[in-house]
Amino acid sequence: MNARVFSWNVNGLRAVINRGALQEFIAQFSPDILALQETKLQESQLAALKLDQLFPDYQMFWSFATRKGYSGTAIWVKKTLPAHKVILEKNLELSDKYGCACEEGRLTAVELAKTLVVSLYAPNGKEDLSRIPLRVKYDAHINSLLKPYKKVLLLGDFNVANEPIDVANPDNKKGKHGFTDEERTGFKNYLKSGFHDVWREENPDKIAYTWWSFRVRNYDPSKPKPGWRIDYALAKGLQTGDADIHPSVHGSDHCPISLEIQESTL
Repeated sequence: MNARVFSWNVNGLRAVINRGALQEFIAQFSPDILALQETKLQESQLAALKLDQLFPDYQMFWSFATRKGYSGTAIWVKKTLPAHKVILEKNLELSDKYGCACEEGRLTAVELAKTLVVSLYAPNGKEDLSRIPLRVKYDAHINSLLKPYKKVLLLGDFNVANEPIDVANPDNKKGKHGFTDEERTGFKNYLKSGFHDVWREENPDKIAYTWWSFRVRNYDPSKPKPGWRIDYALAKGLQTGDADIHPSVHGSDHCPISLEIQESTL
């Protein structure tokens, strides 16, 4: 039996719930594992959302930013799958003028029977590239944390287009945040460490995007939308299949991505 694994940067969990978008998504796809990014929640706000009533089938694991209304990640796992949260080592030296990346709720890790599942929201390099030095250190830090684990699903918003095919008008984007050599090298280092970009390996020549500005995302559904593929499912030590991107799912400026994996391997 295959488990369905999804990842979605919701750009505000309360917003997608208030729109009814998350409820529709769960009803349609019923993911066995769901990694979320940019939840923008504090722990004190969870009770008011009544998530246990809205989504009673899930056990929920969270990481919160110390700054209100910012960042945050989560992993939801069907109650039929045994899971527990893992606290990966923090590096408080990952700081710059914007703050400490390890206090921004950018990483949630959950261990299943055989596999570590990670929801990642990588730091944005900023338009003036002022956060690129931290971003380089952050990628190296995450890569080192995951190195000891043999089976890993690394899911989330990496805030980088890996190759020119992953962004519209790549010649105009080269050297800009999200498509700098430094960010792309950090991503490629995950691949050198044994991770596989599951969707791209299944679709080597296909153009598809996972993020658009809201203005572009909501403009004329009949027309192609230039965007970025910055949301990825990376797998290490696992047999995966049927990876997909779901641009028809609205509610955020990102769309969900998914893959299937044999449940017994988790």
